[in-house]
Amino acid sequence: MTMDGAEADDVIAYITTNILTPKDSHTFIMSSDKDFLQLVSNKVHVWSPTKKKLYYEDDVYNEYGVIPQNFSVYRALEGDASDGIPGAPGLKLKTILKRWPKLGEQTTISLEEFLYTNIDYLEKSPKIKAYKVVEQDVQNIKLYHRIMQLDETLLNATTQLRVHDNMDDPGRTLSKMGFHKLLIEDGMSSAIRNPEMWLKDVTTKLNHFTNLL
Repeated sequence: MTMDGAEADDVIAYITTNILTPKDSHTFIMSSDKDFLQLVSNKVHVWSPTKKKLYYEDDVYNEYGVIPQNFSVYRALEGDASDGIPGAPGLKLKTILKRWPKLGEQTTISLEEFLYTNIDYLEKSPKIKAYKVVEQDVQNIKLYHRIMQLDETLLNATTQLRVHDNMDDPGRTLSKMGFHKLLIEDGMSSAIRNPEMWLKDVTTKLNHFTNLL
């Protein structure tokens, strides 16, 4: 589906959390965008076509040391150069987990809780640069988190209704020519030279993983 004036990741997240998951569906998101890892749960999984890897909750934690529920906080701190989000200056995953170990625990921590914890750390260790950076960049971090988090929809009511209409339409199909056109528009035609074989390969792998659930 195509939604004018809406980000694709927001649309996908809305479908996942507000339409499919409430129906007790197993949902598979196919994307190389790391932001989708924050949606991973016992019902939601992410297939990365570049890494050829299917992410379950344990896979996210084993690779990043952060549970999916805390992923948006970590991403707000580190940023994403591909999306033009710089993050807090100098903060990368290793430093983040070292200075804020609670973020790496198997317990959900909100951005507000994280920022409150940082104040306590800063008072105890005022010379540590990482704590100062967060304190000085609080407003930007809040903005980055708002942009990158996918738990709360950023879609307006009209777009939400259009998404529901699209999902309820039993005649949603895409012709071979239509799929080729989308690949060209997204600049992926050179990367996927044989769309039919690519779709067959991806579908086969997803069906295999689905059967394992």
